[in-house]
Amino acid sequence: MTRQNVTFSIGSIALIDKADVQTGFFKRVFEGVGGRARDFIPAVKLLMVNKLEESVAIHRLLDFMPMVPV
Repeated sequence: MTRQNVTFSIGSIALIDKADVQTGFFKRVFEGVGGRARDFIPAVKLLMVNKLEESVAIHRLLDFMPMVPV
């Protein structure tokens, strides 16, 4: 099996990171994941970016990821 390069829009990645910094979403949801799974949260973020770019219109972003008070 050969590996393929995958590209993501930097804007979508920045959006996910900004939402994570503001809400602490990923740390709260995946707080029990640890050990050798240190790349798990970054992988989940990239999967979310892919889902956002392919499936969710920008005007519906808040329906998909509502603001959560910290």
